Amino acid sequence: GNYAKKLPWKEANLIISVGAILPTDKIKKPLINAIKALKIGGEIRIAPVWHAFPGSGNIGILELRKKLEKTLIKLEKKHYIKWQMEPVEIRVPESFKEGSYDDIWLNEVLVVQKIK
Repeated sequence: GNYAKKLPWKEANLIISVGAILPTDKIKKPLINAIKALKIGGEIRIAPVWHAFPGSGNIGILELRKKLEKTLIKLEKKHYIKWQMEPVEIRVPESFKEGSYDDIWLNEVLVVQKIK
């Protein structure tokens, strides 16, 4: 089904999304639908969420992170959630050259919990 429009269940304890959030993704509506499908205390876990080194050339990843955090901050009070990013691993390619941070990023899990 199209989960961006509606989820087929209510009162979920845990919703897991495996697949990166891409810069082209519209994230607000699917997050709201997932929050509505949770019971109080339930969680959404989305992985991986990428976080680039601030001095890197990974502008797309940096902009996506800002967009995601801005959306989550807006949803906190209106939809009674708390959220955090949990680090999983640092990705460093085998071809890494010192001074080049473009290919290094942190993989994280976004955890959203419905609190009310």
